[in-house]
Amino acid sequence: MKTIAFSLFLLIFLALPSTMVNAETPVSRLVATMKSAGNSSIQIATHLKNVLHIPPQVAAEILKVAGFRASDVASALKNVFSLGTTNIADILRNVFNHTDTRIISILKQIGFKINAIASWLKSTNIHAEDAAALLKTNFRPTNFVIAKSLKAAGWGINAVTKALLFIGVTANEAGSILVRAFSAKDEAIAWALKVSGQSINKVAAVLKHLGVTFQRASDLLKSVFNATDSATENALAYADYLINKPSTRSISKSTKTTNFRLKSKKPIKQHSSKIVCSKGKKLVNGKCI
Repeated sequence: MKTIAFSLFLLIFLALPSTMVNAETPVSRLVATMKSAGNSSIQIATHLKNVLHIPPQVAAEILKVAGFRASDVASALKNVFSLGTTNIADILRNVFNHTDTRIISILKQIGFKINAIASWLKSTNIHAEDAAALLKTNFRPTNFVIAKSLKAAGWGINAVTKALLFIGVTANEAGSILVRAFSAKDEAIAWALKVSGQSINKVAAVLKHLGVTFQRASDLLKSVFNATDSATENALAYADYLINKPSTRSISKSTKTTNFRLKSKKPIKQHSSKIVCSKGKKLVNGKCI
């Protein structure tokens, strides 16, 4: 009869909203006793799942009422109920009213890697810039790792470029990261930088930094920015493309001057004077004797 009564109670209990869970319910008293006996959150969650067939969020509520920390509850949800980042994050938000920053910290603490957490952030429709900032704060990874994680989560090259610039990465470094993370070509990088608000001068400087040739950079700036010849030349000059690059006019003038000097150089004529000796003397070996 006790078993039947408890089963009926359990059916009624599970039909109630999770907010009805409190320290006075029989299940909560049972869990409190188990906790006092030294059982961990994982051991108790295993009992709640396998014996009492209690669903994850209700189990989380019960464990919270029993005094377990959010990280202990999250660990139980991961290891007993086999939940992933998205479901655990939702429960932490609903049960503990945690912020994204705190949730990320807990997810990291219980063993989830940066890529898994980036994927969860993407599922929340958060902007890539905000996701990058959260990942940087909680994991302190390299900027390249942040870019790779955002890409793996599904953000494209334009969104990742904006995110990198948002967290303080320079345009030059962002360009280099895009080459590695996306195997991006120069044109894709130029477009991503423009979409992210970078000026034609900044993009020219990035192209120079990446080793793009003068002519290729000129063509890209005209195409991406629909730039005039004058604007393109100014941007290339800003990026130091024109340093030590003599103009055609200078080369032509120098060549003409050289040719003129070569043509104008005349051979020096050798002049000789005839020696005339006075009367009674004769010329011998160039001397009058």
